[in-house]
Amino acid sequence: MNTYLDGVARSVNGSGRCNDGEEMNGTWSHGGDRLGRKVCIVLSSGKFQINWSFENSSLVAVREDDDADDAAAWWKDHLCVAEEC
Repeated sequence: MNTYLDGVARSVNGSGRCNDGEEMNGTWSHGGDRLGRKVCIVLSSGKFQINWSFENSSLVAVREDDDADDAAAWWKDHLCVAEEC
């Protein structure tokens, strides 16, 4: 999990706000609890990709979209898709 996220994060060109379509390498939380890492990047294809981990299960989920706003909106609605938050 961390090896994958470290590799993705190597291309991050800033510590912006993922929900605003900016690249970032940081953490995410829900209900005040830190649940894992979150890495957002703009791919060479121009697509926006959100990678987030669930530390309790060593799982990484990925959302990719042509539109950064659509990706961020989907993530807000489905961030707990892989486990209960």
